[in-house]
Parts: sequence; structure tokens; C-alpha cells
Amino acid sequence: MSLLAITTEGKKVVAVTASGSVTINAGATGNATITLPLGPLSKILGVYGVTGISVSGGTAYIVSFTSTETSVTVTLYNPGTSPATYTVTVTVVVIGV
Repeated sequence: MSLLAITTEGKKVVAVTASGSVTINAGATGNATITLPLGPLSKILGVYGVTGISVSGGTAYIVSFTSTETSVTVTLYNPGTSPATYTVTVTVVVIGV
């Protein structure tokens, strides 16, 4: 987690990195919901953008992602012939206090 800027109103702009995992059956989609840590913030007010998503644990395709003030949900597709467990790491820029 790194502080990128402080606004004129005193709010902090911070880069947050967090990970989560999901097991997905063969030929199916699944969601990895990753809770964003507060780090130096007492409250996250909003997400400016998701700047990076990486997936490890095998071949998977990112179908979509959505974010809220507290989490990022990444939908993956497992093209394999057996279930697989994936670790998803996201980097997000947030604003908070």
C-alpha cells in the first residue's frame, strides 16, 4: 500500500494491493471477491480505478470485474478439464480518510 497524493481537502489517494482465491470447476466461471485492506486509511470513500489484475494457479480467462468501496470481484473462466484453484491479486487506487 502506498500513498500517492493528498487532496486539498485532506483526503488520501492510495494504491492498494490485495489477494484472494477461488476454486472453479472445469469449463465454468467463478468469482473471486477480494476485500480491500484499509492500511493507512480509516475509511475508503471510493475506488478511482483498478490498475492491475493478475491470476496464478493455472490458465484462466478474466471475464469481468467490478468494484465497491470495500472489495473487488473478478469473474474468471476455467477452460481446463478439471477444477482449479486460482489466486487473484488486484491493485486498486482508492480515495479515503
